Amino acid sequence: MPDFPIPPFVLLDDSRSRDRVDAGLLFQNPVEILECINLDQVPDVLAKLGDAQKKGFYLAGWISYECGLGLHPTLNKPDIPTSIEPLIWMGVFNTPKRLSSENLETLFHPFGKLENTSGFSASPDANETDAEFATAFTKIMDYISAGDIYQVNHTFRLNLEAHGLIAALYSRLRKAQPVAFGSLIDTGTWNVLSASPELFICRKGDKLMSRPMKGTARSGKTWQEIQKNMAALKCDEKNRAENLMITDLIRNDFSRVCEPGSVVVSKLFEVERFSQILQMSSEVVGTLKPKIAFSDIFENLFPCGSITGAPKIRAMEIIQETEKEPRGLYTGALGYIAPSGDFTLSVPIRTVLLDKLGKGHMAVGSGIVANSTLKDEYDECLLKSHFIYNAPQNFALIETMLWTPNRGFSDLKKHLDRLFNSARYFEFPCPIETIKKELIKLESSFDHSTPQRVRLTLSKEGKTCLQHWSFTPSNNNNPVMVTLASERVDRNDLFLFHKTTHRPLYDQAFKTAKGNDSNEIYDMIFQNKQGEITEGTFNSVFVEKDQRPLLTPPLKAGLLPGILRGKLLDSGRARETSLTINDLVKAKNIYLGNSVRGLVKTRLLI
Repeated sequence: MPDFPIPPFVLLDDSRSRDRVDAGLLFQNPVEILECINLDQVPDVLAKLGDAQKKGFYLAGWISYECGLGLHPTLNKPDIPTSIEPLIWMGVFNTPKRLSSENLETLFHPFGKLENTSGFSASPDANETDAEFATAFTKIMDYISAGDIYQVNHTFRLNLEAHGLIAALYSRLRKAQPVAFGSLIDTGTWNVLSASPELFICRKGDKLMSRPMKGTARSGKTWQEIQKNMAALKCDEKNRAENLMITDLIRNDFSRVCEPGSVVVSKLFEVERFSQILQMSSEVVGTLKPKIAFSDIFENLFPCGSITGAPKIRAMEIIQETEKEPRGLYTGALGYIAPSGDFTLSVPIRTVLLDKLGKGHMAVGSGIVANSTLKDEYDECLLKSHFIYNAPQNFALIETMLWTPNRGFSDLKKHLDRLFNSARYFEFPCPIETIKKELIKLESSFDHSTPQRVRLTLSKEGKTCLQHWSFTPSNNNNPVMVTLASERVDRNDLFLFHKTTHRPLYDQAFKTAKGNDSNEIYDMIFQNKQGEITEGTFNSVFVEKDQRPLLTPPLKAGLLPGILRGKLLDSGRARETSLTINDLVKAKNIYLGNSVRGLVKTRLLI
């Protein structure tokens, strides 16, 4: 097992990288820790950060949101409870260890087996009730209507408990939501697990860049749905307006520290996917004024406008009025500062803070503008918390195909297209041309008198495995026996829409049925929790009534886009409609089918 760093340490991690030599930075064995717990100490500690940098040291850690109150003299400075994390925690370090993508995988590999036994409390306790959120929302909308403010980012805290090793928890998060600005910090007292996708500010030489993130939507259950939702978010007027307000605010902040005329919006309304969420970002760049120090840049730009609102100072005043507790680390700044003056700081959103007993919190928020609705803003907040429950699964993608001496591989393009789309969805490498060559090589080994059932699997590393068995089509005209599964599927389960090895409900139900009824049961038909028929464990469902075409459940009910199903729909031999048990009972015929076996007539046992 590789040595895991001893606290205190800071690990900055780009888990979206593949095969990169500079995917992470590990800061350990600090020379000194610079921290403070009240606002009066903030200017002094910021000055010490600058002194340490000038002496040739790196600094890594966080600066809490409330430090911004200390940087703006017109804002009230509330008493900050000393029980929360430090306002500033920055380690002073010698040169960090640079980690490649392979180094990071090696570091966390020993904890992979512990990921499924590590997690967070299923029902986090929000520090704000639904009614309190509604009150805050109404107050903010009143300010907007009065012309007092254009946008306010309102947040609330989710108190939670964690179980398992911190390294396993972070390993789980970095797989569930890969991001460019992930971090794991252990101060000896606090643990920070961040899966932040947002860049606050980055300096390289005399160039300064920010990527404010405003605009959110659900990603989707299939690759096609993701593409549709990305296009919709990019064109959505409410989200574009929200993003543009903050981009203009950042551009204005940059103008105070950059050369006149150098500040530009280099990218506008870019949409990116982060697991089950889509985010809209823009990019602002500028050329810094000569000899400008980190403290000058930070004091003019902090906190990031994307997590306050616009205008910034008035938004911060309203945040003080409407939010129940200090934000702390959340929405502050997290990252490192180099002796050269270069630095990278993220906005610590999607970030969990834990004490050594596993108790802690994360926070979520949304930008409220003139055309916001209460339900949409609250739903957006909850959506942003889902990443901590998206446990990574160890699974492979599957395609099962029929090969015959006369036709070769049936529907090969359709199978490979489905595989490729699922691979893009789950972010698996998918070397299609290599797979085609492997199939041709396999085909050359077949006995050309016997049909074959071929199973192709693709791992998350992009590795393939091919298996095959002799296949004899059934000529039995007698209906096979099927029964209804007692378990119900969740139509929002994304795994239902992809052919994978992760199918515990189907496997267990089919095993139980086979055990109870010997080999008489051919398959089981499932329903979703709304009572709609979905599919069998390895078949699509088709119902024949008095007239053609055949009827088959729609994908939105929660089922796989089967190859045979798609062909029948395209040819007009089938059409989609919602089906229930009553439709099965009254049907003239019920068929199950897939691309290997074709349509098979069944008899339903109830």
